[in-house]
Amino acid sequence: MDSTTSGERARPLLVTSDAELLDDLLRLAAAADVELAAVPDVVAARSFWTVAPLVLIGVDAAHCAAGALTRARLRRRGNVVLVSRDGGDGGDRGDRGDRRQPSDDVWPLAVAMGADEVCLLPDAE
Repeated sequence: MDSTTSGERARPLLVTSDAELLDDLLRLAAAADVELAAVPDVVAARSFWTVAPLVLIGVDAAHCAAGALTRARLRRRGNVVLVSRDGGDGGDRGDRGDRRQPSDDVWPLAVAMGADEVCLLPDAE
C-alpha cells in the first residue's frame, strides 16, 4: 500500500526476495539518506509502481518480472534498474579488467522488463 500523501515524497521501489541483495541495497540507500519501499515481487509492487521515482528490480525477481508485469497489469515505465550481486552467473571482467560485466543471461531479462540500466554490486556501489 502506498503511504504517499500530499507533502510526502514517493519512495524509490525495491523489488527483490534475495535477502543479501535487499541488505546491500538498504545499506546503500541508508548511506544516501533515502528510504526505500521494499517488496518481494512485482505483484506486491503494484501500489508503488506508478508513483515511485525509481524502481530497482533484483535479478532474482526479474526472472519472473516480465510476465508478472503483464499479469499484474503494470505498464512498462522509465527509471527501472535491474540489480544483481554477481552479474547473473558470476559475470566477467570487461576489457579494462577492473569492472565486471553482466553475464549474457542478464541482458535478456533487462530487455524483457524494460530496464533502463543494469547495475552489478559491489562494482556499482
